Amino acid sequence: MTAKEKLRARVEDLSEQEAAATLDFIASRGQSFGDWLDARPEDDEPLGAEDQAALAESDADVAAGRTVSYAQVKQDLGSQAG
Repeated sequence: MTAKEKLRARVEDLSEQEAAATLDFIASRGQSFGDWLDARPEDDEPLGAEDQAALAESDADVAAGRTVSYAQVKQDLGSQAG
């Protein structure tokens, strides 16, 4: 059985959702990651109570100065590697 024959057989077993995801994957080949990401639909699902609490906690950390810069993290991790 050729690769195309095997592929046709597998395609017949896909659900509609799996087929759509497969088509999306095939279409994205050769596309930059940024372009692929830009083409994704925006997540418009409402935030749950747990998510809202986590965001409030992070906002409080930023307001209180409990943050570390990316440069500091890189420096700290770099010093541990040696």
